[in-house]
Amino acid sequence: MSSNPVDFHLLNAFIVDKNRYSGNQAAVVLFQDQSDPRSNDDNWLTLTARDFNYSETAYLVPLSISDNGEQGEWGLRWFTPEVEVSLCGHTTLASSKVLFDRNPRLSLIKFQAKFSGILTAKKVSDESGTEDKDEYNIEIELPSSYPRTSIKVGLDRTEKDEKIIEHLLSKVFHHPNSVPKEAEEAEEEEEEEEEEEEKERNLTLGISEYEYCGKNNLIIQLNHRIDLKKIKVDLNALVDITDCAVITQVDRLKSIETKNLHINSRFFAPIFGIDEDPVTGSVHADLTGYYLNSSASSKYIPTELRDIVKSPKDLVLVGHQRSLRGGHLVCKWNAENGMIKISGKVHQFAQGTVV
Repeated sequence: MSSNPVDFHLLNAFIVDKNRYSGNQAAVVLFQDQSDPRSNDDNWLTLTARDFNYSETAYLVPLSISDNGEQGEWGLRWFTPEVEVSLCGHTTLASSKVLFDRNPRLSLIKFQAKFSGILTAKKVSDESGTEDKDEYNIEIELPSSYPRTSIKVGLDRTEKDEKIIEHLLSKVFHHPNSVPKEAEEAEEEEEEEEEEEEKERNLTLGISEYEYCGKNNLIIQLNHRIDLKKIKVDLNALVDITDCAVITQVDRLKSIETKNLHINSRFFAPIFGIDEDPVTGSVHADLTGYYLNSSASSKYIPTELRDIVKSPKDLVLVGHQRSLRGGHLVCKWNAENGMIKISGKVHQFAQGTVV
């Protein structure tokens, strides 16, 4: 006896400007109700995610909707082609897009996530002031694992340990020693103190470690003169050191110019079956906590930026994920609940049914 077909949608989440072919690809499967046995069949969910073969697939189960249709709740789970994960930002954004488009009166979504609790989503106005009926901004709220789950070995690591790890990482990340032209020109104009100049010559400025989705994740802070897009990664060497790793840097020029903290990053998660994730909302929630709510704020945020706010948490963090596809995320600290507000745009490019 064949099962009833289930709707699916294919989308690109956190697209860059109006480039519909950027962002992270996501599959969103929407069950008709809670009675569908496939919604609780982990084997079916994993194999279907493997068929889609995107970094993550989201599964939605409707739970309730208000009488006026403006608020609704859905169950939400995320699967890579290999395993279920406890949090995924880009498929949460993609799921929100699907639900807003299917329910035009909907203004607030609450997701009941199996491992991450209640997550919310809402439409927000476009920063540019223009409105696009199909590709509007969506804001989701995600928890930040950093510094809450900083691993003690990361906090207590000695300078000798740092040097050993930095040496090991030099075998993982290879850079052709190229410097972006704009950074090179700016460097000629900047008057750096001798100590700062010495730090600028180093590839790695700092290493932190925390728990990400139950696995160890390294945050590797690189100086702003490095072109992240040109870094080559030896994934076999990476898995000998850690489960996951994010390389990140501050775009000093753009940050000072716009008065928002602009960061670049790339994320590698072979432990989850993902060599490099095109765009990662959950990691940007963690990077927001890292940059705005830890000692990293005094180390890496330009003084010109720190001086214009009472607290680093008041800054807007603009994330640029420098993968091949690229991604754009706007992140803000929510002082009321400590969650991270992340907004971006989504483009849907296909839909159909799973049987």
